[in-house]
Amino acid sequence: MLRLGTNSGIVRFVSEQRAFDRAGSEWRILMYAALPVVILSAIASVIVVALAEPLAIWLASPGEEEGLQALLLTMAPFIVAGSVIGVLQIMTRMVRGVPAFTLLQSVLLPASRLLLVVAAAVMAGNAWAAFSAWLWPLPCGC
Repeated sequence: MLRLGTNSGIVRFVSEQRAFDRAGSEWRILMYAALPVVILSAIASVIVVALAEPLAIWLASPGEEEGLQALLLTMAPFIVAGSVIGVLQIMTRMVRGVPAFTLLQSVLLPASRLLLVVAAAVMAGNAWAAFSAWLWPLPCGC
């Protein structure tokens, strides 16, 4: 939701640039697409952190509020990363082509998550570490 329709906009504008032989201006399209996503997802992240406790009380079953609050606080920093990664992925597909996008989305992301979750579970031995490890590849673009 926080990508704000950037998929359609990037596809349209990159295609237009290529149709009129204006190669090299893709970085501008990326900046125009990513800036509002960064701003709004950062605001959403701050809201989740600020409202983690009331949300946990409202959404969780009695006695499970602390666990949900911890989950919300763990996930909040990754809202921005996940939103921006979505924009970068569609830009990768448009600029570098489908093979690069497929490698990123279908090979590197699942492989990195599997390795990090197993490593976190073995080293820390708890579910929170494994859950956090599932989110770690997001800022790396994987």
